[in-house]
Amino acid sequence: MFSSALALTLVIPFLFTTAHASLNSMMQANGKLYFGNIIDANTIQSGADQVLKSEFGMFTPEYSWKWSRIQPKQGEFNFDDSDTVINWAMKNRKKLRGHTLVWHQNIPDWVDSITDKANLTTVIKDHITKVVGRYKGRVYAWDVVNEAFNEDGTFRNSVFHRVLGQDFIDLAFKTAREVDPNAKLYINEYNLDYAGPKIDAMLSLIRRLQIRGVPIDAIGSQTHLTSGHVRELPEQLRRLGSTGLDVAITDGLARSAVLPPSSYP
Repeated sequence: MFSSALALTLVIPFLFTTAHASLNSMMQANGKLYFGNIIDANTIQSGADQVLKSEFGMFTPEYSWKWSRIQPKQGEFNFDDSDTVINWAMKNRKKLRGHTLVWHQNIPDWVDSITDKANLTTVIKDHITKVVGRYKGRVYAWDVVNEAFNEDGTFRNSVFHRVLGQDFIDLAFKTAREVDPNAKLYINEYNLDYAGPKIDAMLSLIRRLQIRGVPIDAIGSQTHLTSGHVRELPEQLRRLGSTGLDVAITDGLARSAVLPPSSYP
């Protein structure tokens, strides 16, 4: 068992038909912070949210909070769908995870084409300030930086890294903290489930961020389990937890069944 808090956000494609304790309450009874799922405006508006209300305590918007949906054109913000999600979460007393602020995918072309450091710095700060500021005090956690690494542990060739280098990570976290000091700030990544260059690079980055005083609170491991590597998961979660940061399983640990709580580290 590692000391950092462990939270679970999984995609579970089945419904319950008999009376039972909720998945969220069962996880909490076994020492986890919450048990979550995805949701979005179309899910809510379709009326297919009843099982989500009854079973889960944390929600991650699937698409509506991504940069391309919220600010498709520079300076033109569209919060219609993201507001639908936050209003549903507040009404139903659910925690919400903001996903995501800086990611190489789902960014509009006008962002991807930036080549000037000062311009990109201003654009990142403005986007984070507007989005985090709008939902300040209502979002439990933010995936501030998402999927920064290639499989070999090098940084992705994103516009953010091409123009700003690793400084884009510091900038994103510092801006998010300034806007909402109480939200938990995550770096989120997949394929951290087994030993290799990617998790090594993540742990090295986190150490550097901590030395520099960058305000990072937690690590999200998406846990897209790979055949032949499943048994490595507990040890890799311990490695992530050794940073002293909270650790959340933020995506697909189980897509057809819920592993018993005793199977988690």
